[in-house]
Amino acid sequence: MRRALVTLSAVAAVLLAAVPAVAITYGQPDGNRHPEVGALIATQANPSYPYCSGTLVSSTVFLTAAHCGDEAQRVAVTFDPEPDPSSLLHTGTFHANPAYGSHPQASDVAVVVFDKPVKGISPASLPRRICWTR
Repeated sequence: MRRALVTLSAVAAVLLAAVPAVAITYGQPDGNRHPEVGALIATQANPSYPYCSGTLVSSTVFLTAAHCGDEAQRVAVTFDPEPDPSSLLHTGTFHANPAYGSHPQASDVAVVVFDKPVKGISPASLPRRICWTR
């Protein structure tokens, strides 16, 4: 399982490094147009609030940014387009790219591995792996 997380992080880091980073700051919700996009929820605060976004890439893996958490931290995610205290929360463990500490700009990728599969939401379609041969 750990190997799969590291591999997924490495693939995501390569994809992110190949495309210029454009941050979305103070974006606007678009309703249910992207149901696979969710938010990490700060549950220790009262009231709780979303603090980082990400994308469901499999029924048990949520891709997000490494700066959004700490290794092995327990987190909660919602896919509710307008989160509130009654939103369904999916819990899991946060795993940052191991290279994040030494290369934060190029390695700001992490995954949340959910305790149970997310049901009723189709994961995002990921690009196919590209292999070049000589």
